[in-house]
Amino acid sequence: MTVAAASMARKAAGLLVTVSPRLDKALIARLGEVAERVYSYPVLDKAQPTAEELASIDVVLCDVRGLPKYITDIERQCPRLKLVQASNSGVTNIVQGPGYLGASPGVRQSLTICNASGLHVITIPPYVLTTIHMIYLRLNEQHINAQVHGKWVDQLPDLYGKPYAGRTIRGRTVGLLGYGHLGRETARLLKAYGAHVIAANTRGTRSTDTGYVVPGTGDADATLPEDMYSTSDEASLAAFLARCDVLVSSLPSTPKTRNLLTRQRLALLPRNAVLVNVGRGDVVRTEDILWALDRPLDDGNGPLLGAIVDVTEPEPLEDGHPLFTHPRAIVTPHLAGDSEGELETASDICYNNVMRLLSGDKLLNVVDVEKGY
Repeated sequence: MTVAAASMARKAAGLLVTVSPRLDKALIARLGEVAERVYSYPVLDKAQPTAEELASIDVVLCDVRGLPKYITDIERQCPRLKLVQASNSGVTNIVQGPGYLGASPGVRQSLTICNASGLHVITIPPYVLTTIHMIYLRLNEQHINAQVHGKWVDQLPDLYGKPYAGRTIRGRTVGLLGYGHLGRETARLLKAYGAHVIAANTRGTRSTDTGYVVPGTGDADATLPEDMYSTSDEASLAAFLARCDVLVSSLPSTPKTRNLLTRQRLALLPRNAVLVNVGRGDVVRTEDILWALDRPLDDGNGPLLGAIVDVTEPEPLEDGHPLFTHPRAIVTPHLAGDSEGELETASDICYNNVMRLLSGDKLLNVVDVEKGY
């Protein structure tokens, strides 16, 4: 047991929950099993903890909004704070918020930040498979024909004038840009449909998943991809993109991933490729997605067959943006990860991490602040 864990004894002294909406009483009670006092102050409520309450907390469970604005000086206000647990996967608002940035380097170094990566595998990978099929079977277009135009349209020639034919994932190559929890579960589902799966990550190597895993999901030892590529090597990334009949990005937002998918790189995708983005919107500029959808048929590999985006840059996408009404685009407002029981799972991750902190064990989903994930 570490010195820090030993000083905390069998329970944390205090746990501040700022998740909004408010956790129900049963979840608060369960967190009370690992903390002497649990303070629930949803960030969207006006009520705030007292100075005495802040001074007693060892752990903060916060949501996508990051640390509350009233925490401006961690060292002075929260001298016991050891763990910030996010209820979501992204931690940008934590590490770029005034509470964290205003802390001294020593305080920031002593603070552990964990996310809830792995939480969203229940809904996002199925969303990916569903929307790919919508593009491949042109269900989005048929929905408009029926619901908007009230017409039976059985003549749907493709971009090249060929008669309608439903496309299949079987036998096609799906490239997973990012091979974390979302990529691994997406790979598992794709294999059931007979797809060839390849993946790209920073190093281009296979790694074991040591974070939070929903039982029965994922690819723990990264054995499902047929080949791995590196996003840090231009030749490797180009070779990866050139194989992707479908490109699925689940990358976080970091300095290295922003605008990774430039027009020049999108142009490397094969003819009739589909782009899916369920990570962060700033991996590709929205105007570049429109450019890729509307390329002339005789320009290189031609236009994308379709684009599916649950995240955009900027976000939210402004009303009336042409991507909303593009006939071969599916745009959803960053909701693919909103799942039943999300707060229950997030609080369970927090519970387990406090237990690990108390016992001196390795925590789940520790964020590398330099990398941003």
